[in-house]
Amino acid sequence: MPSIRSRITGLTCRGVFMEHERVLSLDFGRFMLSLDSRPEAPGLSFSGNRVKVAPKNPSWEHHLRGATVTGASQSGMDRVLIIELERNTVYDHGPCSLHFEMTGRNANIILCRKTDRRIIACVRRVTSQQNRYRTISPGVLYSPPPPSGLPPERWSEPVLPAVPAPMDLCRVLEGIGPATARAILAHAEATGQDISRVLRSLAEDLVRENVPDWIGERPGPERTVDTKAPGAAELTARLTREGKELTRKVAASEQALENLELPETLRMWGNLILTFKNDLTKGMERAVLIDYHGNAVEIPLKKAMNPPENAARFFRKAAGVHTERERLEGRIRGMKDRLTELDGTLARIPEMTPERITELLGRPEKTTEARKPREFVLEGGWRCIAGRNARENEELTFRTAARDDFWLHARGASGSHVILRRDGRPGNPPEKVLQQAADIAARHSGQKGIIPVDCTLVKFVRRVKGAPQGFVKYTNEKTLFATVE
Repeated sequence: MPSIRSRITGLTCRGVFMEHERVLSLDFGRFMLSLDSRPEAPGLSFSGNRVKVAPKNPSWEHHLRGATVTGASQSGMDRVLIIELERNTVYDHGPCSLHFEMTGRNANIILCRKTDRRIIACVRRVTSQQNRYRTISPGVLYSPPPPSGLPPERWSEPVLPAVPAPMDLCRVLEGIGPATARAILAHAEATGQDISRVLRSLAEDLVRENVPDWIGERPGPERTVDTKAPGAAELTARLTREGKELTRKVAASEQALENLELPETLRMWGNLILTFKNDLTKGMERAVLIDYHGNAVEIPLKKAMNPPENAARFFRKAAGVHTERERLEGRIRGMKDRLTELDGTLARIPEMTPERITELLGRPEKTTEARKPREFVLEGGWRCIAGRNARENEELTFRTAARDDFWLHARGASGSHVILRRDGRPGNPPEKVLQQAADIAARHSGQKGIIPVDCTLVKFVRRVKGAPQGFVKYTNEKTLFATVE
């Protein structure tokens, strides 16, 4: 960070260019600073020659061209570079700040007004449907990304395994990537120091903006992407993302394993429910019953089930506990083995040949054939089709279905449009087939419990004028009910 700050502070931006929709280049005369937010290898670099393509959004040039850099800083130890700029003209709009977030697949470049942190422009919009934590869009107040871990001042707090792996450090320490984590572990082994002592010493150096020479990849946004080996950068980014996802899944599976009830407990719950079934009613969420030793036992119930059904559910779960435990343990072992393999592969990337990197990056070609909606075969050979998203719902209801086919949808939900095809049959389907189709619509509604499902003919379904794809209104409906656990 000190080298970046000293290199650009006081310089005036002479031009703004975007050779790619995710790459922003600032021309400072003697050199250009390029900010690359492409998810496969986000990073920054200094160069003399770049392709000078004007940005499509004029806001970038309007606020950055002619602006002077007044400072550069880093958000904690995370890969977020903040460049402060100010224009000294009578028409300036006040100081602004450029936030370069090098956060993997969520990398972004955001221009904000410094006075109220309102976003002026961004290379990638993020809606509330994509991210519940924050929204990135022009006009919205800027919120920084959540920290990736503990700041250096708290690096002595986490309890690490006796023999930690690089991913153990990446998961809990702010701004530490796989290469830095491997350098920390290698330094601890070479010097014979305890890992906690190495972390404390490194944290003190980083707070003073002093990066030790033994750090291979320096934490923070000062790392530049090696444009000579894009395959290596992409492979590192991909394996790192896979490691983080596996680490999250291991934690979730270990929690599920810990939450598994003993078979004896589940069978006891089932017997108690049958014993006191006359005191229980359908719709209860939990019951407090007295066991055979006189102790009060709280038992969770399914609201949609009556007491005998709840008891049967616990008996079935008791019979499958050992199988579920074995499945979870095998899944955890497999994911941990893969994490160990990833650590080894990440450590060998610098020595890999281009051919080996290309081989590891190899992926099957994407098929150009459009994905088809889900199709089910019901009793008597009746076919049922369910859309996967708003586009498929629109296509299915207004292009694929015949006017006399049956249309089903969970009431008040934003789920699948379900079509029950007649396929030339003159009569109506049996009630059992209609109920099976209603069950499919309920399962794909995203809701649980007792779900009302409306059923009508396709010819009675109409688009809502001015509404997004998939929004409809309908008449002549019949309402069925389905249960989703």
